[in-house]
Amino acid sequence: MAIKTKLLFSFLLLGLLPAGIVSILSLYLSAQALEKQTYNQLSSISHIKSNQLQDYFKTTKSDLNLLTTNFESLSKHNSNLSLSELAALNHPWFDGFITDKGYYDLFLISPTGFIDYTVTKEADYLTSLTTGPYKTSGLATLFNKTLRTRSFEIIDFSKYAPSNDEPAAFIGQPVIINGEVVAVIALQLSIDAINNIMQTRDGMGQTGESYLVGDDLLMRSDSYLDPIGHSVVASFAGNVKNNGVDTVAVHNALQGHTNTKMIMDYNGNPVLSAFKPFKFERLNWVLLAEIDEAEAFAPIYSLYWIISIIALLSFAVVIIAALSITRSIIKPLGGEPAQMQIISKRIASGDLSQVFDLDTPKIGVYGAMAKMNTYLHQTISTISQATDRLASTAAQTSTASTQSNASLQEQHASIEHVANAISQTNASIEEVSENARAVADLSIKAKETTYSADVHLQQTIVKMSSLEHTINNTEVVIKRVEDNAQTINKVL
Repeated sequence: MAIKTKLLFSFLLLGLLPAGIVSILSLYLSAQALEKQTYNQLSSISHIKSNQLQDYFKTTKSDLNLLTTNFESLSKHNSNLSLSELAALNHPWFDGFITDKGYYDLFLISPTGFIDYTVTKEADYLTSLTTGPYKTSGLATLFNKTLRTRSFEIIDFSKYAPSNDEPAAFIGQPVIINGEVVAVIALQLSIDAINNIMQTRDGMGQTGESYLVGDDLLMRSDSYLDPIGHSVVASFAGNVKNNGVDTVAVHNALQGHTNTKMIMDYNGNPVLSAFKPFKFERLNWVLLAEIDEAEAFAPIYSLYWIISIIALLSFAVVIIAALSITRSIIKPLGGEPAQMQIISKRIASGDLSQVFDLDTPKIGVYGAMAKMNTYLHQTISTISQATDRLASTAAQTSTASTQSNASLQEQHASIEHVANAISQTNASIEEVSENARAVADLSIKAKETTYSADVHLQQTIVKMSSLEHTINNTEVVIKRVEDNAQTINKVL
């Protein structure tokens, strides 16, 4: 791998890895914190709604108790009046009461189950809850339980035919005078009062909502997000699959669990849900506060984009910085360090056959090596040429020395021949001197002359021997030069 690539990856690793770890950790912690905050907010909302509903139902119970007390007092002071007459006499007060308190209707029911009075005068007015057409209705169930328990009772929502077959819930309490039940006062609860509590959406964003579900998985308050398909009316008119709520949260809450969880809501969307059971008297409902996951984690998604943009910008900056630093490192080298090492080893080993790319700029160490390689080529070429010339000269000198040596040998041989001849001549002269004493003076002079010539000749022989020795030494030196020249040629 090229050093440029290595440095680039190294800078990216050193620059982006810590930032990536910090970013991922920050996103994770932010998501956890936001999820926890959202769940806490939903739990607080569900807790507040639950308290508000408890207060509402306690208020209805107090309202009914007030009605009962007042009606007992009226009955005692107007004992001569029938139930219907007494009710008709107080109709303005009853009408004002349900209007002010937000109830749908008020009923006065005799102990026999006959409905003597209603404010709204719907189809149930003047019918019997024991033998009439509504004997199986929720109001009839309330009446029977109230007579049996002789105390406050509440009946959950169910279809009620006199009210256009829409769901209705009732509360009732007996009017007891002298130990006998003289009437049952019932109030038909308005779904609007419950909706007013549940659809208060402060701090719940665009997709947040809180709603109630009964143990039959049908709505007990209208949905804010789907007011048509998941209203209380639509829920009782339709079925659980299309108009009810059959989710994990509802089932967990019906089992008595209070918790927060990511679930799929009734529309099939992932939501953060806070759920808890809601109980009042005989009511067994589930209270849920939910918000879409997309909206709950929208700040995290925005943070994702911000960090992604920062990461891309950081990536670009790191790449630019890495390329700049890499160039500043590689420029003095002129090439890859590995390539520089190979070239250096080849040159150090005497291999000057390295081919330098003509397209690569000759800068830095690479350029210096190229110049050094060229200079060494030139130097070696010069040495080679000088060696060749020296070898040629040495060869010529060796030939001349050989020829001189041969001439000296010939001269030495001639001198020795002359010396032998002179010796023979000397012997002859001595012999002649013995026979020719008469010519002694001439012979003595001739002998002196011959003796002088012999001395000079001996000196010449000595000098020729010295010259021979010098020539032999020269021949040895020349041979050494020749051997060195051959060694240089082998190196080259």
